[in-house]
Amino acid sequence: MNEWTATPEHLRRLAQRGVLTSTALERALRITGVVPDGGRWRSFVSDLLLLMGSLMLAAGVIFFFAYNWADMGRLQKFGLVQIALLGAVMTASYLGLGRMTGKASLLLASFLVGAFLALFGQVYQTGADAYELFLGWAALIAGWVLIGRFSFLWLLLLALLETGYILYWVQVLEPAWLTRRYLFLFEILFGMNVVALALWEWLASRGVEWLSGRWAPRLIGSAAHISLTIPMIIVIFSDPSRRQDLFPGFVQLLSVLAVAITAWFSSARSRTCS
Repeated sequence: MNEWTATPEHLRRLAQRGVLTSTALERALRITGVVPDGGRWRSFVSDLLLLMGSLMLAAGVIFFFAYNWADMGRLQKFGLVQIALLGAVMTASYLGLGRMTGKASLLLASFLVGAFLALFGQVYQTGADAYELFLGWAALIAGWVLIGRFSFLWLLLLALLETGYILYWVQVLEPAWLTRRYLFLFEILFGMNVVALALWEWLASRGVEWLSGRWAPRLIGSAAHISLTIPMIIVIFSDPSRRQDLFPGFVQLLSVLAVAITAWFSSARSRTCS
């Protein structure tokens, strides 16, 4: 960006130099959209309530089955969840994925896929492990995530993949707690979040408009750091006689590198915008 780009940093710097008065600065920030006006606030609240309504509808379907489980037959259970799923998909198709209502409907349909898989597993008692539910759920909604161009859908997919991985590790790879390999669970989680964050930032830098928001990558970055904080706490409070088995030096080095890279990236991004 050049020095004439109307970024918040440039506008505030002009105000500090006395080029803009406080009134002119406030008006410039409103024009550039940094300070939302009444219309933007109404749009934000409307979208927020729409998304919350979609999540509550999905939760309502799940709790409806849980409460009426004994009084409903198998066909009733499958019929209701399939009708709800079909209704959500048809609504998204009719409204279009370019509108928030269509995206919220697709998000609702994605959650209902999980409800359907849980219902199928309970009715037929397939004996499948929990990780298969989450990985299958992620696979079934992957197409919708690709065409939805919606941050919440991508975060849902990432959460399903990571949950499936955690359950696979706990149920299959390493059921015992605090073995030598156990901390690798968190370190691989850290790697998954870093890859997701790097891909997000790269696509955003390539001009993908719906990825331009900053809240989602910050959330992914926070999840990455939490993935390293947990093994650090385990190492600190573990039995000193077993601490060497947990590779404390590697965990500490990885944590320091993660903090340093995050600080460097944030500083570089600030210099780019200034």
